[in-house]
Amino acid sequence: MSHYQRMETEKAELQVKCDALLEFIENNPIFKTLSDTDQDLMTEQYFHMKMYARCLQWRLNRGER
Repeated sequence: MSHYQRMETEKAELQVKCDALLEFIENNPIFKTLSDTDQDLMTEQYFHMKMYARCLQWRLNRGER
């Protein structure tokens, strides 16, 4: 597997995790029972996961093969 293919796989797996975390944040009633700090940390985690996915996509778009 090439470096490029590994990035594609990593981005796809990361997107699944981002989607699951966002679903939890937006739709799971348990999220609202967490402390404000834990809610903030999970939201921050989601933001950084999305930024990482964006960076991977930029690299893929540049055709780093």
